Amino acid sequence: MTIRSLLILSYILAAATVNAQSAANHERDDWRLLGQAQMSWLIFDIYSAKLYQQRNTELSDILDSNEHLLAVEITYQRNISQQKLLMATERELSSVNRKSSQFSLSESQIQSWIASLETIWPDVVKGDVIRFEVQSSGLGVFYYNDEVIGSIKDRAFSPAFMALWISPQCSYPKLCAQLRGPLNV
Repeated sequence: MTIRSLLILSYILAAATVNAQSAANHERDDWRLLGQAQMSWLIFDIYSAKLYQQRNTELSDILDSNEHLLAVEITYQRNISQQKLLMATERELSSVNRKSSQFSLSESQIQSWIASLETIWPDVVKGDVIRFEVQSSGLGVFYYNDEVIGSIKDRAFSPAFMALWISPQCSYPKLCAQLRGPLNV
């Protein structure tokens, strides 16, 4: 392959990358950033989180309705195994379920969701992004580094999962309040 051919190929690949990034950014244009927060433990940064709401929806009390089109985006700042993500999620779902009168989830329902998440979530490394978007159908979709990786076909999952990030009964109320941003009462 000649140098000229390599340069042309490099140009084509670079243009394709820019177009893919533009498409991903365009999709985010429909979302309004509500709040962001940093999760750290001692001196270690674990992840940063952002909460979005679709631009065409009104700001209101998102805790009282399952109809809001929300997205939470987690950017990991450490390597975390899938198993640790699943264990933390199971613990948090059980905790929010116990603390909040909004939910009456059974242990078998939570276990079913964790089993589904095991088929969806990968191990994450520093810099990876997992995003969960609640769609107009009430179902949510998971993205991993801007690629769809799966969803859970249970309408009760989306509000329960979002509660981990926005409920005052979450395990990290300061982080949840920062994510809620202007929606804090």
